[in-house]
Amino acid sequence: VMKSPYGVPTALTSNNAYSVEVWVHNPALSGSVESFLAWTPRGDSDDPDTASTYELMELRYYNNAGNVVEHYGYNVGWGARGIPPVGEWHHVVATRDMGTSIERVYVDGSLRESIARPLTRIRDDGVFVLGATENANQNGFTLYFSGYLGKGRIHTGTLSDAQVVQNYMEERDEYGLTAPADAVWQGAVGVGLDWHDPANWVLGNVAEGGSYVTIDNGGIPVLTNSLSSPLESITSRKGGLLVSNSATLSVNGDAHSLGD
Repeated sequence: VMKSPYGVPTALTSNNAYSVEVWVHNPALSGSVESFLAWTPRGDSDDPDTASTYELMELRYYNNAGNVVEHYGYNVGWGARGIPPVGEWHHVVATRDMGTSIERVYVDGSLRESIARPLTRIRDDGVFVLGATENANQNGFTLYFSGYLGKGRIHTGTLSDAQVVQNYMEERDEYGLTAPADAVWQGAVGVGLDWHDPANWVLGNVAEGGSYVTIDNGGIPVLTNSLSSPLESITSRKGGLLVSNSATLSVNGDAHSLGD
């Protein structure tokens, strides 16, 4: 367990924006709660002097798909794809947008959950703790994490989807990851643009066979030439996809909705 000697900046308390990135490796899922990073002491639901709803900030990785960001009420889960596989490294990111109250969870560059949470009072009496959570009396630790931690960053402000993907792609080789990186569309919103143009994808990473594709910015990629091999999945929460010119598109793996 590592504990910062300094208090948490006020910019990361109350209802302020935050972004936290941690490389995490969990050998096995525990049935007990495990926290790998926190910056508030552990509250006690039976003692209103030590905790009340929305006060906590803990990141967890255990056998509970609905609880990766713990606030003591209105927690944020891993999303529809569930808990990341154990036994390998994952780039886990959680963000909060102060203006919209939207909290997001990303795994390996892919947006897993996006949901409004009415946080108003993240505690301001904590310190940063890696590998556990400080107990309610702030004289020890609890909820120990039984896995491994790599690089971590905590930011004031909200990372964009593109920034999350870029950080993941720049560091993934250090952790021996072999899965294909996500291809994230960044073309203009509401405009049909060529799927095959590198300028329309984050870092020029054009989605090809074996890619995991994310179209979340409201853009419309137009596929005019068939892909040579199947994609693994397509996630398109805000944008759209046009297949024209007798092109074919094959999705091999965990396919998601192509539009809302």
